[in-house]
This record gives sequence, structure tokens and C-alpha cells, in this order.
Amino acid sequence: MRTIRWTSFLVLSAATALVATTAPAGAVGFGFKGGLSVATLRGSLPTDGLIENSSKLGIGAGGWVAIPLTPNLSLQPELNYVQKGTSLGSFDLTDPFGIVTGTAELLEAVDYLELPVLLRVSFPTGGRVSPYLVGGPVVGFRLSQQLRITGTISAGTDIDLFKSTDFGAALGAGSELGRGQFRGTLETRYTLGLTTVSEDFYSPDAKNGALLVTMGLAIRR
Repeated sequence: MRTIRWTSFLVLSAATALVATTAPAGAVGFGFKGGLSVATLRGSLPTDGLIENSSKLGIGAGGWVAIPLTPNLSLQPELNYVQKGTSLGSFDLTDPFGIVTGTAELLEAVDYLELPVLLRVSFPTGGRVSPYLVGGPVVGFRLSQQLRITGTISAGTDIDLFKSTDFGAALGAGSELGRGQFRGTLETRYTLGLTTVSEDFYSPDAKNGALLVTMGLAIRR
């Protein structure tokens, strides 16, 4: 299975390099972005009988290059850091007398380095707002995994519950703002995990899901 996954990644990388060297000349763009990640795990977890897992807030940030294929179609490889995982719920903290002294949230925090290879369809308007759509495969490499408590108290410990790679598909929409070489960007994207990311002893079917809302800077030649 890992051999198949690495082969898929190498094929995507080779295809990106080939297109980059053979694409027609045009307005190659690149940029940087960052924002909010709203992530959760889809599927069954051992804690389901006690509490329903819910969305976990984190950050997502990275960079991209848009390689023109036609005037309105580009290949857009990216390199992103995305915080994923899930929330296992919030709870009250009490003193020995039962008086509530604060609140805390229990999180499964799994951070990834993601490499999306997307198709980008632009819709030029001639104005200062240029909408676009993006979609395509995403491969993620796990950087860390922890069980964390946040809130009035903070603590964390390393865990070994999640696999080293993840494969998914991303679909999103955004806009470039401005008409010059430097432009602002706003984008909303959802990345749907397609493979089980948890080890079998923990969950047989847990998959990632993450909504990314980002803003950034695009630079056009």
C-alpha cells in the first residue's frame, strides 16, 4: 500500500514538472496564503460511546505556483502546512469543593505537510475582482500527532494513532483582488480525505476532513 501511495506521488510530481517545462508562455503566478483550518475526523472513534467528536480549529498556510495551460486554465501545485485532527469535547475544571474554576478542551491534533496538485479555472471580469475555482488531488505527510488539552490549562503528549500519509481531494473557490502585479487573495476550500488515516487498532475508517479559509498575496509576472 505504501509503495502504491509513493508511486502516485511520484507520478503527480513528474507530471507537474513535465507540464512546467512544456506549458505555453503566459502569466505564471505564485503566492502565499494563510488562515483558518476547521477540521474533524469522519468515521468511528473509540470515544463515540462517550462523546461525539466535533470540529477542531487550527491554522493552514503555504505557497503555490500557477502554471498556465490555456488563458483561463492553470496547473497549480502547492506546498501547505495544515493542522488537522478533531475535538473530543470540552469539560469543566473544578476544585476539591466542586467549584468550577475553568474549562478545557481535549484534542487529537495531527499536523500535515500537504502537496496539492490542482487545476485552476479563472473567470476574468476585466475588473478588480477575478474569481476562480480550484480542484484536484492532495497528498499529505504527517508531521506530528498529539493528545492535547487547551483552555484554562494546557498540556500535551505524543500519541501513535495515525498513519504517516493521507490522500484526499480538494475543491474550492476564491478571488484575486486587484489588477497589478501584486494582488490580494481570498479563498475557501474543503479537502476531503479519501483514505483511512487512523491505525486499524484505533479506528477502521477514520478519514480527515478540513475546511480552509485563507487570505494571501498573489504575484503575477
